[in-house]
Amino acid sequence: NYHGVHRVIFMATDNKDSSAVDSMILTVTPINDRPQWSAIPEQKMYENDTMRFDLGAYVVDVDDTLLHFTLEGITNAEKMAIEPKTYSSENLGDSAHFIPEKLWSDYAVIQAIAKDGSDTRDTVSFTIDVIRIPRPNLTINVVQNNIFNNFYDVLITDTIAKARNVYLEVQNEVVSLDTVGPHTFRGHHKFISPGTYAIEVFADALVGDTTIFRSIGLALARTLGRWSGSSPDGLFNITGEAGAVNMDQSILVVDSTMFKKGYTGSYKLGDEVRVFNKPVEVSLASYDDELALYQRNSDNTWTELPSYNEQGRIRAYTDRMGYFRLGRKTLIVPGLTSLGQNYPNPFNPVTNITYDVGFVDGPEQQVNLSIYNLLGQQVITLVNDQRSIGRHSVKWYGKDKSGISVASGMYFVHMVTRTGKVQTKKVMLLR
Repeated sequence: NYHGVHRVIFMATDNKDSSAVDSMILTVTPINDRPQWSAIPEQKMYENDTMRFDLGAYVVDVDDTLLHFTLEGITNAEKMAIEPKTYSSENLGDSAHFIPEKLWSDYAVIQAIAKDGSDTRDTVSFTIDVIRIPRPNLTINVVQNNIFNNFYDVLITDTIAKARNVYLEVQNEVVSLDTVGPHTFRGHHKFISPGTYAIEVFADALVGDTTIFRSIGLALARTLGRWSGSSPDGLFNITGEAGAVNMDQSILVVDSTMFKKGYTGSYKLGDEVRVFNKPVEVSLASYDDELALYQRNSDNTWTELPSYNEQGRIRAYTDRMGYFRLGRKTLIVPGLTSLGQNYPNPFNPVTNITYDVGFVDGPEQQVNLSIYNLLGQQVITLVNDQRSIGRHSVKWYGKDKSGISVASGMYFVHMVTRTGKVQTKKVMLLR
């Protein structure tokens, strides 16, 4: 590429250091120089788009104005169409078009050859980054109608505002949707029978579509008789006894995929503000004795529920609906109701009597704990009330129900619970 008019100087020298100098003018004509590419930076385009690209902007040939271009895909060639693959150009503005396969995004490496009329050539490679366009991002929330408790509102939101049309099906039945806000839609559906229901939502966009599937569980709570329900995956269960609810009603059971904010591994039972007339049993599948059930509070903190692991399920009782998950167990929860030995024994003037209200006997137990003498006469009643699951204790100061100190001797601690369990322990009072 060394061309133009140049002066060439010649010098001759003999062995006696004599010299002579002469010069001549040399004209170098730029004939048959090959084309030369400069580096082509990475090109970016969006999927489902077409990119027009002028190759002539990146190649120079000092002695030719007409160049012939040949294009070929090297990587992902079957995904990237090039039109035309060969063409000739004399001026800037002559372009090739790159057309990626529909709904495809990735990198494509293109090789370009520039050739002049004398068949001298140069080759360059460059990359086209085909950028994926986000699809509609759908969230689903199902809420119970406040007035008609068998009707539910299915709320659908496209959080990135890409959807043009949204469609809802429940159990393969099309449900019409109303627009209730920007990119937010609502459908009404009546759930009659308990069980698991499949929800499918489809959204189409300018580029790409989205289909999501969710499942919800429905428990039918009855005022008369025992009832139960479970989450769609079967991991979370609820069981209620007669009288737990005021009226027959359906209660929604969903997992964290249905939460707007999401608590991974959590389950939602009904409406968080609703309470039961008496505790119901909830359980999650797990064989880990170090875990317990936790329930979320209104301030987003979590409270451990007294939990009992039985036959691969961690069980607890709750008197309200809401969110549940597993967490580290810190509470001691006895399985069976039992009366412990008092301490100290013998005693004077006071002894401590411990007793357990066991999980398997129910959430609330009516406990009567009394002291009797050797003649079978009741001396004093220490406990006659409902007690929750767990370990309890009460003190006896060696006095009768009138507050008078009793004589030294042998006495009996007698415990009776609502389930009919009777247990007795001997205590010795020494004055």
